[in-house]
Amino acid sequence: MDGALVNEKRGQVGFFFLLFIIGALAGLYFGYDLYIEKYYFTFYDGEMTRFLEIPSYVARETPGNLELVGQCALRTSVVPEQVAFVLESACKKRGYPFKQDKNDFVIEVSPTYKVRGRFLEGKLLLSWKPVLLPKLEKKAGKITPLDWIIQAFEPPKKKK
Repeated sequence: MDGALVNEKRGQVGFFFLLFIIGALAGLYFGYDLYIEKYYFTFYDGEMTRFLEIPSYVARETPGNLELVGQCALRTSVVPEQVAFVLESACKKRGYPFKQDKNDFVIEVSPTYKVRGRFLEGKLLLSWKPVLLPKLEKKAGKITPLDWIIQAFEPPKKKK
């Protein structure tokens, strides 16, 4: 009788352990995407996916999937110079040249891949042209770029 009771408990412990492992794997799978979206910019460059740390004191205003169409908007809670300094430090750490001109800057991820940035009314706006694989192009086709970010990078229209 004692042996039957031990086998029954072993079965329950095994079941709960298996349930724990499945839950942990699901948490890692979905949690990793949330972690990457919150703390990194993702630049798709064909076969290579590059990351850059999001500066401190900023929070995303746009969802991470907009990076598939080359857009990102962040709300800043400090002066643009401080955010630019932290962003420049992150770029140096990754080996990306960073060029700044007043409220605009360019991050050269590779010689043919440039990210334009602009500080505008307490926001940090980024725009770039991602190089996507066919699988990601299908996802990007379903995403509509935000017009207000596109307009922020257009040259001002001349009045007639």
